[in-house]
Amino acid sequence: MKESIETVKVEIEIPKAIVDFLKHHENSIGSLEEYLTYNIISCVESDLDGSGSGPFFKVDHEIKRLGLETVFKKFGLTRNE
Repeated sequence: MKESIETVKVEIEIPKAIVDFLKHHENSIGSLEEYLTYNIISCVESDLDGSGSGPFFKVDHEIKRLGLETVFKKFGLTRNE
């Protein structure tokens, strides 16, 4: 049985040139929404273990409490622990 993941809509501003570029390559990347969703989740996941370029968060209790492992697994991501 697949676990349902609650989502929320977030409005962000992205430079038009980036959006135009991504839309031009939708055949390769899938939809713009899927691409951005995957990359935001991937970035957060990498920041949790320090492998990303953003801040390093060591918050195992929050990962468990919020069910982030389920989200990462749904998107084919696994944390380096």
